[in-house]
Amino acid sequence: MKNTFSLFLLLISINILGQNLTSVEFNNDGVYIDYGDINAYEGSNQFTYNFWIKPDTFGTGVGTEVIPIMSKWWTGNQPSTSSWGLFLINNFLQFNVSDGTVKDNIQFNRNFVLNEWNFVSIVFDIGTVKYYLNAHLDSTYTSSVTSINDCNYSFKIGDWYYEHDISYSTFDGNIDEVSIYNIALDSNKIAFLMDCKPDSNDTGLKGYWDFEENIGVNVNDYSVNNIDGVFTNGSGWNSDVPNQNCQPSGISELTNNSFTIYPNPANTIVTIGTIGYIGRNIQIYNSLGQLVFSGLINSSLTVISVDKIGGAGLYVLNVLDSSSSIVSTNKFMIE
Repeated sequence: MKNTFSLFLLLISINILGQNLTSVEFNNDGVYIDYGDINAYEGSNQFTYNFWIKPDTFGTGVGTEVIPIMSKWWTGNQPSTSSWGLFLINNFLQFNVSDGTVKDNIQFNRNFVLNEWNFVSIVFDIGTVKYYLNAHLDSTYTSSVTSINDCNYSFKIGDWYYEHDISYSTFDGNIDEVSIYNIALDSNKIAFLMDCKPDSNDTGLKGYWDFEENIGVNVNDYSVNNIDGVFTNGSGWNSDVPNQNCQPSGISELTNNSFTIYPNPANTIVTIGTIGYIGRNIQIYNSLGQLVFSGLINSSLTVISVDKIGGAGLYVLNVLDSSSSIVSTNKFMIE
């Protein structure tokens, strides 16, 4: 009865698990998030920044009125002291990058308006810079800078100067779901991240902040690198969040379960009775919609160690046909 009740509770909670409930809010009042001198991706020639943004102000070209989104940028006058920075300046989204000797201030037409959520991605690949807006490639630029400098200043969200200066603007608006990779992501992965949270062990993931704390000043990193930040000069949590719809294959429909899975809940192994499906591929998703296992059915009983799937939680198993369409699906729990 206890296991049945646990499964019942887990099935009810799956609809809210992984939901986006909170963003961070800034009001150009000196509040920002400081992560210290992180260098997990500096010195490389590839990286990707993803984030949701809802600005209230775009700023101007005057230095003190530039609106910083996030950065490790001190000043363009000394490239050795800066790595990169993202700013809003008039009609532009500006991406600054430095290799320690040469810097480049790249301006993209932002193509989004105030007071609306948009998903922004900047991909840097050995000097080729791509700006994605809502998972669609908007602009491409070729820079003379082909790698990122490893500077000694803090990574900040909402601010940029090496030490906070009250005469300089800070961000004004909301930011959510920030992720940083040290690889150049493709459009398919960016489209996935627009709606879904990354896995903490995602290839190349160096930092992921979903801003779900909703209290206090600490901001947790949900990548394996544990690069946590701290609100400075206050804090700002807000229930205004972007509209996301994470529905990977196998999560939205739990029907046509024409095979058996036992024991359920499982502890050490999962046995799948798959008569009639020999030669078909299977996929297993966790409750966040992330693919955790794939394989081939080669007998009427398929046995999988839970170590190859994941920890305690609810999972969905799909059987696929030759065109990778789902022909059957079922759910099981690991405890």
